[in-house]
Amino acid sequence: MTQIVWFIAAVGLAELGVHEGIDWLLAQSRPNEFGIDQSLWQFRHVEDPRGSLRESSRLSLCELFRIPSRGDANELAKWWERQASTFGGGAVR
Repeated sequence: MTQIVWFIAAVGLAELGVHEGIDWLLAQSRPNEFGIDQSLWQFRHVEDPRGSLRESSRLSLCELFRIPSRGDANELAKWWERQASTFGGGAVR
């Protein structure tokens, strides 16, 4: 399965409040040890002009969590640790 399909599925699950979708997006929003990022082409987040998997994942989480889009992966992970038990989902553009 390609990363595009995983991304779409994770966003859909996250919108429904399924924690596994959030966890996958959090993992993708962090830089990996090789500095390699993948492209989502036309399936990117509306605010990500490059189509970066990392950036689209980060922006999707910022939107779901309703926090400013400048939040980095560490801030998102901390927010999720505090709010996971009460998170009910939401919509992503």
